[in-house]
Amino acid sequence: MSRRGDTRPDFEEFVVVCSDGLLRTAYLLTRDPSLAEDLLQTALTKAWFAWTRLDEQPEPYARTTLATTYATWWRRRWRGERPTRDLEPRQATGTERETHHDLWAALGRLTRRQRAVVVLRFYDDLAEADTAEVLSCSVGTVSSQTATALARLRVDPRGAGHRRTHPGGDLGVDDLRDVLRREAEALGGTEPLGAQARLSAVAGRVRSGATRRHAAAWAALVAAAVAAVAGFVVAPTLLPDPAPRPFVPQEPMVQAPPRLAGFPMPPRLRVRSVGYSYFRGEQVDQGRQLLRVAVAATPGRQVIGWATSPGTPGQVVVSVDGTVADRSRAGTFAYGVRLTPRQTHLVVVRVTRPQPGKSIGLAIYGPETF
Repeated sequence: MSRRGDTRPDFEEFVVVCSDGLLRTAYLLTRDPSLAEDLLQTALTKAWFAWTRLDEQPEPYARTTLATTYATWWRRRWRGERPTRDLEPRQATGTERETHHDLWAALGRLTRRQRAVVVLRFYDDLAEADTAEVLSCSVGTVSSQTATALARLRVDPRGAGHRRTHPGGDLGVDDLRDVLRREAEALGGTEPLGAQARLSAVAGRVRSGATRRHAAAWAALVAAAVAAVAGFVVAPTLLPDPAPRPFVPQEPMVQAPPRLAGFPMPPRLRVRSVGYSYFRGEQVDQGRQLLRVAVAATPGRQVIGWATSPGTPGQVVVSVDGTVADRSRAGTFAYGVRLTPRQTHLVVVRVTRPQPGKSIGLAIYGPETF
């Protein structure tokens, strides 16, 4: 994908603007409105956690996640439709409604990969190369899957000029596009969720996913600590006693916070008479306009600080969950915005006048533990 200036929308705006179109693609893949909404929310949740490293246009990532999740998720969890026989030859005297019904029913008999190829190629209008990139396969695989799917659907790949030219009453790709478009617009006759309801549902999944990720990280940390302790306890019994050495007092092993955007992060902050310790930080370079960070929920309150490279012109605008929380002069280190505990947040640090070679950093501080 080519890179442009960083004009991608914030996550909430992205969901409001793009999720209805993605839902239609999900519906054509699943053929069920409830499953389509479930699949879409799963893909949007994955997009949330990957938001800070996405390309400037997040919709291609979300569409790719939608298609790949459909293939892997359904293989594990869904036991619905199964590929059966091909579409029976239609008689040329069939009505348009019967033709639509037959073609939609035949689409449900395709394999998952064939259906994904058909939806991406003839509803989303992706080229073969783009479809191959979305499905992580070769262009030759897309070409063969397309040919097989069209043959099973009895759709003539040569287009509208060759429609219904065979004794079996084959259709053209324009008929297929029309059926996909109508079904996507109807969405099974149901009313999709509104943008705010979908955002709330995704936020719940993000909170749940963040909790699981923290639990997995803590489990890995504990396992590593147990292994290290076991190594210190068991390994010395297998080695000869070392020669005694004089005791030398050591400084406490405290890892200093890094430099972000050229500023050394202070190990501690005090905000409203409460102390906070450095927890983690992120940085974006190359004159990008903004830095976007998903901050996982924690039991205690967190505080954020931000920095932009010395000499950066303009202002820094900090927003939390889509609401402006602070403004400061660019080219400095500033802090003081407190985050609500037990809630996942989307923090965006934006500079009004980005310049090449300048950086943006965000530091997260938690309740002081020492």
